Amino acid sequence: VSVLLSDDYAYITDCRSNNGATTCPTQTAVSLSTGSTLTQGSSQPPLVNGVYEVSTPAHLRWICANCTSTSSFSGQTFKLVNDIDLQLVPFTPIGGNDSNNTDENTASYAFSGTFDGNGYTIKNINIVSTSHNVGFFGLVRQGTVKNLKLSGGMVTGGWYVGGLVGATYKASVLENCYSDLTVYSASGTKIGGIT
Repeated sequence: VSVLLSDDYAYITDCRSNNGATTCPTQTAVSLSTGSTLTQGSSQPPLVNGVYEVSTPAHLRWICANCTSTSSFSGQTFKLVNDIDLQLVPFTPIGGNDSNNTDENTASYAFSGTFDGNGYTIKNINIVSTSHNVGFFGLVRQGTVKNLKLSGGMVTGGWYVGGLVGATYKASVLENCYSDLTVYSASGTKIGGIT
């Protein structure tokens, strides 16, 4: 469990480690002035005609929690069906949760499916990590991310830090994507706006 204080909120993240991968299935923001809470868990998006239709923060968290060394979502498609507001509650990158492994041949937990933003926006993103391969998508290998807008928020990590993707390997495709996220690198190297 970690706690991050920012402005009026304390962000409480309950992370779990499983075979070297870290996922954060439950994240809560508590207002310091009012005591109100906002908890975001995870739930599987509906599968419609072979495509996962993503419409909530919980759907995004489910993708993150299930992108592991044994399931990279290769051959599977996710499509946004509306804008999503993450409300600055801490978010764990989708894929790339192999902490500090930046070797393209051995880094695991990569996203290898297709994520179609469908022209919609994910906003108010808050990713704070000291690991490598950090972005909204931490690591994409032989995957596609397209038609996606990321707006408002920040991404902080070690090496290979980007707003959209921390690192891409092996014929990955990033197409028609936009990010205005503020990006920081604790190591001060290998940092970019998109990837």
